[in-house]
Amino acid sequence: MTTLGYPVSTGQVRELLRNTEIGSRLSGLTDDALLADAGMDSLDIFEVVGELERVSGLAILDDDLENVSTIAAIAKYLNERIK
Repeated sequence: MTTLGYPVSTGQVRELLRNTEIGSRLSGLTDDALLADAGMDSLDIFEVVGELERVSGLAILDDDLENVSTIAAIAKYLNERIK
C-alpha cells in the first residue's frame, strides 16, 4: 500500500497514481501540465480523487476538484490539507 509522507512531493503523487488505470498516461506530463492534456476525462479525475482520498484519509470535496488539475496542484492541495 502506498502511503504519503509530509510534505507531499510531486514524485509521491506520481507513484500513488502509477497504480491506477490512468497512471500510464502520466509519464509524458510535466508536473504543471493539466491532467486533461493526458486525455483524462471527468471519470478519470474521480478515480484520481478516490485514490487520493483512500491513501491520504482526506475527503476531497467537489468544490475542490479544480485544485487537483495537475500533479503539482495535487501535491500542493494535499500539503495544505494535511497541515
